Amino acid sequence: MSSLIRNTPTASRFHNSSQKQEEFAVQDTNDFNERVINEKGKLTIVDFHASWCGPCKVLAPRLTKALESVGDKVNLAKVDVDDNADLAMEYKVSSVPTVLFFKDGNHIDKFIGAIEQDRIEHYIEKYM
Repeated sequence: MSSLIRNTPTASRFHNSSQKQEEFAVQDTNDFNERVINEKGKLTIVDFHASWCGPCKVLAPRLTKALESVGDKVNLAKVDVDDNADLAMEYKVSSVPTVLFFKDGNHIDKFIGAIEQDRIEHYIEKYM
């Protein structure tokens, strides 16, 4: 059984493709600017969440599953609002989960709440 368990981050272990999206936790504003704003050519989905948030825990695996089919064409940035209140304020995040979409450093859309899988996939297809 232990040979089936891979040493990968929780959110990435369900990915079946050899090309994985990059999923990362944003550390601070500089990290956000470098990895989200300065990213060129890829869609970056930014999940503003909190560890205490029930709907955030529902949404996280849906985001990961929605990204499985797109491989390395989309990045997923996770922003804990308790650790990065300045980013939450800058992007007017008033409730969690809030998910923002960035392309070539530009904020292009968002949704709020734990939406269904098919709606997440629609957003991804729309902006890829």
